[in-house]
Amino acid sequence: MTAPDQASPAGQEVPPTCYRHPDRETWVSCVRCGRHACPDCLREASVGQQCVECVRDAGQGTRRARTAFGGRPVATAAVTWTLVGLNVVLFLVELAVPSLATDWGMLGYARTSFSGPLQGVAAGEWYRLITSAFLPPATGLGGLGFLDILFNMWALVVVGPSLEQMLGRVRFLAVYLLSAIGGGVAFFLIGPSNVFALGASGAVFGLFGCLVRGRAEAAASTSAGSSRSSRSTWRSASSTGQRSPGRTTWAG
Repeated sequence: MTAPDQASPAGQEVPPTCYRHPDRETWVSCVRCGRHACPDCLREASVGQQCVECVRDAGQGTRRARTAFGGRPVATAAVTWTLVGLNVVLFLVELAVPSLATDWGMLGYARTSFSGPLQGVAAGEWYRLITSAFLPPATGLGGLGFLDILFNMWALVVVGPSLEQMLGRVRFLAVYLLSAIGGGVAFFLIGPSNVFALGASGAVFGLFGCLVRGRAEAAASTSAGSSRSSRSTWRSASSTGQRSPGRTTWAG
């Protein structure tokens, strides 16, 4: 719906034209920027009409919804399932190429062969801190490697979707990767330097810890809000009772 044509201002013989369609004459202008616009370039606003560009700019300035921890709300656990798929694919690749565990596994500082060079994180192979989290122990389908990835992926599916919705995709992925790196760093500092370590356990335990902490903070925030509401209600009731006239009757 557009406003009816306005009368020509006194002293102005040449009518203005639409800023987007110079061939269209119009006396109607945008209440926000003041530019004249034809009915096709105007949109109804709470007060008057605004041009399409002002409406678009106002929409871009609208604050986007955020989760309680600052992330963008998500409806699906896309990152969780992507991580599960990546771990499974690399496990299958590792079965076909067992040397991948030696090349990417977490190793402090040691030789992988009798006469080979020293390898590991201390030798500058920092990528092992993260790549080792995507490879289970290379023991085949009937050994520890299969059980390791089975348990870790089950745990990731259990905790991942709810935590991803709580944090948002970017923060969830950051927590996963930082937990994986943290697990690698901890093993590098306290574990044997000549022993390989593989698996996503460090990343998964980091997700569990983040979920427990997040739910604890959410519960504390809810409890604090309820407590403040109760105190406010009690104070309001107390002040109302003090102001209300009444009569006390003693029985006895």
